[in-house]
Amino acid sequence: MKRTHISYSLDRTCLILFITLALLSLILLLIVGQNKSFPSTDTSPNQQKFSILDQNLNDPSQLPRLPRFAYFISGTKGDVSSVKRLLQAVYHPRNYYLLHLDFEASDGERLELAKYVKVESGVIREFGNVLVLGKGDLVTYKGPTMIASILHGVAILLKQFEDWDWFVNLSAEDYPLMPQDDSVVYSFGSVNVVHKDNVEGCIKWIWKLAMLGCVKFLLPEIMVYSDLYILHIFSYLPRDLNFLEHTSGIGWKEYQRAKPIIIDPGLYHTKKSGVFWAKEKRSLPAAFKLFMGSELVVLTRSFLEFCVWGWDNLPRTVLMYYTNFLSSSEGYFHTVICNQKDYQNTTVNHDLHYLKWDNPPKQYPLNLTLEHFEEMVASGAPFARKFAKDDPVLNKIEKELLGIPDGQLARGRWCAGKSLSDKDVCVVYGSPYAVKPSTVNSKRLEKLMVKLLDSENFRSKQWNQNGSSQLLPKSSTTKKTSSFLKQPILNTREIHSGKMQNSRAMIEEKQLGFFDLLKESLKIAIRNPSFIIPAFFSSLPLFSFLIMYETVFQQTMIKILKYILQERTSPLDVIVYYYETLEASERFVEEISSKFLLCFIYLGILHLLDLFNMITVVDIGSMIYKGDQKSMNLKNMLSRCIKETRHKGPLITSIYALLLDSLVSAGLVSLVMYMCLGSISSFFSMVFSLVFLGLLSKYIEWSAVWNMGILISILEEKQGDVALIISSYLTRGSRHHGFLLMLVFFAWRLALRTAFIYVGWDNGGRGVAVTIVHTSLVCSAKMWLWLVFIVYFYECKKKSLSGKNDEEGGQVET
Repeated sequence: MKRTHISYSLDRTCLILFITLALLSLILLLIVGQNKSFPSTDTSPNQQKFSILDQNLNDPSQLPRLPRFAYFISGTKGDVSSVKRLLQAVYHPRNYYLLHLDFEASDGERLELAKYVKVESGVIREFGNVLVLGKGDLVTYKGPTMIASILHGVAILLKQFEDWDWFVNLSAEDYPLMPQDDSVVYSFGSVNVVHKDNVEGCIKWIWKLAMLGCVKFLLPEIMVYSDLYILHIFSYLPRDLNFLEHTSGIGWKEYQRAKPIIIDPGLYHTKKSGVFWAKEKRSLPAAFKLFMGSELVVLTRSFLEFCVWGWDNLPRTVLMYYTNFLSSSEGYFHTVICNQKDYQNTTVNHDLHYLKWDNPPKQYPLNLTLEHFEEMVASGAPFARKFAKDDPVLNKIEKELLGIPDGQLARGRWCAGKSLSDKDVCVVYGSPYAVKPSTVNSKRLEKLMVKLLDSENFRSKQWNQNGSSQLLPKSSTTKKTSSFLKQPILNTREIHSGKMQNSRAMIEEKQLGFFDLLKESLKIAIRNPSFIIPAFFSSLPLFSFLIMYETVFQQTMIKILKYILQERTSPLDVIVYYYETLEASERFVEEISSKFLLCFIYLGILHLLDLFNMITVVDIGSMIYKGDQKSMNLKNMLSRCIKETRHKGPLITSIYALLLDSLVSAGLVSLVMYMCLGSISSFFSMVFSLVFLGLLSKYIEWSAVWNMGILISILEEKQGDVALIISSYLTRGSRHHGFLLMLVFFAWRLALRTAFIYVGWDNGGRGVAVTIVHTSLVCSAKMWLWLVFIVYFYECKKKSLSGKNDEEGGQVET
């Protein structure tokens, strides 16, 4: 009876102990997540809906500032329905919109459009981000009145809205090929917290953060799956990039556009007519060089402020010149930006539109129809031109690419209603920061951007002093852009994450295998032996403290194993065999618990020392791996460790990783203890064993993701959950490599532990020499692990950029 009582008591105590430890770990993680601010109780309902995510997502230390687009949508007589349809397709609460019907449209049409914005569409009225020009400009499409109308729209957008980043001019003949959610925003996953009760939403949001990486296989809602944690490409682009197709090789346009002189009656008449041609011709300008391209542009606020306010006289001079230029909208912005030194290196030679031309090209592009649908999708462009009114291809785009029901706004995650009927789900709305990104659309846009912003391709298509296609020299005015061009564009697909530096490993064509990763990591130390010195000194504190930790831990483990193995029975029987009274058993547990508590205390300090060693090894090792000559001498290495290395971000991320690790470890230990101490049948024993093996394999896989997240925090400006999200994305196609790396490391640690327990068995683990050798091998293995992770990290980035996941995107699209 006594034995049964002890068994029940200890069994219950163990279960309570491990459940308590798991809950305590979760509580600690929630405390760390307290910096995600909650809305105050005295805010208005609308403010409460936004504040949960607004406060977090606008924290520049956590995420890049989300961009805003200012759309200028223009049309003419009979285009009201087309403009409304285009507005519905590109609408998002974060953006701003200016609608313009030119002078030919009637006042009734303008009134109809204004009525839709102010009355019929409750969502648009509520957000107040759409304006309608009350008086239309007289526009002659071949004359300068076209560029005058665009500048008019720019001036209004600059005056009315202060915080947009890019200007996009569209006409009623344009249409988007991907939803706005893919163009501006960031997703925390599929849990929508903005349209429910605030308390419930906050709890779900924090719970999701706490469970990130731990219960991914249990909660498909959170899985979104790591691939849908998108920091879309525009969130990571420098805000000074201007997208416009341009060239100085104007060819036939020199004689048909530049030298002829035209007069546009629209400048002084109130009735639209064609342009007049003067008999005289003029020579090409000598004060500036002509550039021409597409009238479709995506321009930055900074550049357009320069064009409108013109603190330099160039914009006004060029505008006066283009007053007598045929189709001035195809050359004005291009000439200004390529002749101004502060902006000439910010151009991307693409207008982000898909157009289909005749062969040879004519004045206007072809009308796009259903037969062009696949080409449009494959282009990766976010917009296309031109479409006939109500062409069937528009219905196909809305259905397959945008997900827009007839006559409704484009649905995003900010739409919080339920689609149980034909009612517009966007009537009930949440935060403009909440999104529902599309993996396929993001892949297409990412592929286009990576191609456009590739270092060599990007520079070769920018302007230089001779107007040729040579690489541009860097200038102090373009340091921000030049710095960015050394970085890959990630999807987050950061992700692809953000602000990451380029390297040789990222542009190699060969994909490295597991053993190649090991070989490449060894070359880092061989390539620069000076690396060993700072790595050695940074590991000394870890080595010293690890000796003390291992001494206590080894002795405790040996003592426990001796108790267990003296009688070939269960641990509980061994305890009862040696301690026949409950008091003796409690003394044994208390003695062992005190030593384990000491080990846990040591773990906190060891974590910091291990992190310090990792930061040093990763920071210097990455510089050597990339071939940075500035880091090739010992003095610069030591100086970098002291002055330039990041510590705050890696510390925060390591805390996240440590707590997640503790949660899973607690689950593993609980399963083992329950199987050992509990009286369960063979069937349930097998079930628990399978669960244990499954969780163990996931734990090994997740350990690689967590370590990669810490490495990202060291090399980049990401931290906490953002670093872990980026890590999860980058490793999604190479998890097997990470799994093998951590499996080898864990197997090495287990082999060392077993061997040195065996060696120290007789003296109770008190051999100093044995402990020193053991600790040395552990520190060496850790250092090699970080070097392998450096190579693994850059290999994952290269694979992410290579576009080899297009097959996956095609499957999703199908």
